[in-house]
Amino acid sequence: MRCRKDRAARHLPRGADGGTGFRGALFLSTASPQLERLNTVVGAFEYETDAGGKSTGKSYEWK
Repeated sequence: MRCRKDRAARHLPRGADGGTGFRGALFLSTASPQLERLNTVVGAFEYETDAGGKSTGKSYEWK
């Protein structure tokens, strides 16, 4: 399965602590018959990192 992030993702600088964040869209693509439903799924994602290097990410199906 491939997942590509939309080129319109937004970079969000996070103040003086040195963290950063990204928001954007996901478009899924697979050749697997078992996962073919994912070929029609669009998602949104959030990704954040703090100055210490800890990162978190979430993705959501766009309905």
